[in-house]
Amino acid sequence: MILSKHISSAIEKGRRIIKVLCFGKSDVRTAYEVAPYGTDAQAPKDVIAIYADTSNKGERIVVGYINKQQLAAIGEHRTYSTNADGELQFYIWQKNDGTCEIG
Repeated sequence: MILSKHISSAIEKGRRIIKVLCFGKSDVRTAYEVAPYGTDAQAPKDVIAIYADTSNKGERIVVGYINKQQLAAIGEHRTYSTNADGELQFYIWQKNDGTCEIG
């Protein structure tokens, strides 16, 4: 696996294709994004992606992104959206005390 800079993304035939910068300015690679079932999210430009080759020749994937906005405590679950610059816009935070914050 390689930590790579996310450059851009596009949807092709229902799948998100990610362009990442790996080893230097001329090493741009494309990969399919994978995510948990039921999750559809598009990362903003310049986040760090985790890029990997698969056992299928020529098939590459982005398995996730380095999250720099982690706040959830043990047992909590937080989802959020950002603008194109990565600034928080909205969140849903399920707390470990049985409460839920929305927005």
